[in-house]
Parts: sequence; C-alpha cells; structure tokens
Amino acid sequence: AIVKSVIEALGGRVTIESKESGTGFIVILPLTMAIVQALLSRVANQVFAFPFSQVDRLVRVPIADIKKAFDQEMAVVDGEDIPMIRLDERFSIEREKSGIFLSDEQMKEAKYQLKAELMIITKQEGASPMGIVVDEVLSQQNIVVKPLKGVLRQTKGFAGITLLGDGRPALILDVTTLI
Repeated sequence: AIVKSVIEALGGRVTIESKESGTGFIVILPLTMAIVQALLSRVANQVFAFPFSQVDRLVRVPIADIKKAFDQEMAVVDGEDIPMIRLDERFSIEREKSGIFLSDEQMKEAKYQLKAELMIITKQEGASPMGIVVDEVLSQQNIVVKPLKGVLRQTKGFAGITLLGDGRPALILDVTTLI
C-alpha cells in the first residue's frame, strides 16, 4: 500500500494481476521518472535525445526526393510522402560558421549544396510517420529523464531533459507534441 501511494504520487500507477501461476505486479512510471534508451543527435550546436520508442528508422533522403506541398516540406521515402520538420527552424536555432552567423541567404545556399538530408523517421501510435531533420547522429545511450521546469515545461515538443557525460544538457524530444 505504501509503494502504491508513492508511485501514484509520482504520477504512475500499479496494477496487480492474479493468475493460476501466481501474482504479478505491473508498475508504470511517467516518462519523466524513467531511464530510456535514446538516440542522441545534433542540430547546429544543440544536442537532442529521441527516445527509441519514438524512432522508426534513420534515413538519408536525396535532395531530389524532397518537395514542398502547402508550405510543408515532404520527403519521399520508400514511395511514401513523409512530412519533414527542421528543428533548427522550429526552435530558432542559430547556426554559425567560423564564428560568423549565417544569413538566410547563406543558409539557402548551404542547403542547396547538400546532396541529402539526414532524417530520423518517427513512429507514433495512430499517427502518420514524420521525418525530423538532424545534422548528425552522435550515439545511442541510456539516459535519465529529468522533468522540465519553468518556461520549457509548457513548451510543446519536449518530454524532459538529460545531462550528457560531459555535463552538457540535452533536451529530450516528444515527437507526439512536436507537430
């Protein structure tokens, strides 16, 4: 009873299943109290963590397979149109090159010179896949999810934050609310 009340106070729940073979306890904790396996990726100088439960696959999409429809970029992957989200644009991440921030014109030129975009294709129960453009995939790691505080708590697209081995923070994305 004490364990159940503590878990419920944390926002989780406990269920008990009794069968002929014995009794089982199922403990469900919110994502903010979990250790999850994540894919760490970089966009400009920011590191983001994608929980594996929300990652379907990693693909390189040739620029020729990217089109625009109703102000939405779409990538054609295995014959399927997948909407793209650019995290640098979504979160207003400034890019710099040799200490000089790139202008919009320079960014368009840099994108034009790319041969392919690196995308993480997400999976969400009951929703269409979505492609999230990243600059680089760094590693996969087990991370400790810490809850967000302050302004970030109300910001859509984030599930929490984690500290990397070098002490830098990485925001954990929640693709279900990123749309």
